[in-house]
Amino acid sequence: TFYKKRYPSVKEKCRYGIIISAKDEENVIGRLINSIREADYPQEKLDIYVIAHNCSDRTGEIAKSLGAFVITDNNKEENTLGQAYKYAFSHIDNISSYDGFIFFNADNTVAKDYFNKLNDAFVYYGKKDAISSFRNSLNANDGIMPAVYGYYFATSCVLAFSGRNNFNVTGRVTGCGFVVPSDQLVNGWNFTSITEDIEYSANSVLNGKKIHFCYDATFYEEQPKTIKTMWNQRLR
Repeated sequence: TFYKKRYPSVKEKCRYGIIISAKDEENVIGRLINSIREADYPQEKLDIYVIAHNCSDRTGEIAKSLGAFVITDNNKEENTLGQAYKYAFSHIDNISSYDGFIFFNADNTVAKDYFNKLNDAFVYYGKKDAISSFRNSLNANDGIMPAVYGYYFATSCVLAFSGRNNFNVTGRVTGCGFVVPSDQLVNGWNFTSITEDIEYSANSVLNGKKIHFCYDATFYEEQPKTIKTMWNQRLR
């Protein structure tokens, strides 16, 4: 299970829409967009869509100034991440013009080779299956809680996702850092429960679709430093 499946480098560079749902994330949204723009991948192949979801700050304004397409969703009755995704895809007219859509949280950043590595895996599986990627901690040295979170996600990637992938068993997506083929999204995003990632993963299994894993595509996530912050994230 510790074997790292490698994917051959491909010349084909797929076109991706990048989906970022953000609620009052003015302090971090620029960091993520800049890391995407600094990545070693043809930038004309990457379009960034930021869903300003019930924001009361400058998240949308900052994202727009950095070249992202901003979709504003101010429906206070719909607070889940899945509902934000559903709203976003109802406002993207050219879904089929993309090969896939990559999902991030606003507090993520990506390694410079992230899109190349993820693209290698996506093309390897014929651009027909979802691919999850390696989640690393952005601030593991900031205290016990971010260190524990980082350890949990790293071990999950190594033992669960990579292990299942090596045995050709479907995995699942977890919150962010994954790509979904556009042909699975032509009718929009229809997973709106509080655990939309698990709902999508279960639906994939029921429909005979596999979710693979790319160990070499690394993204980073800022982990909560306090119990209060963690609790607010879980409630949100």
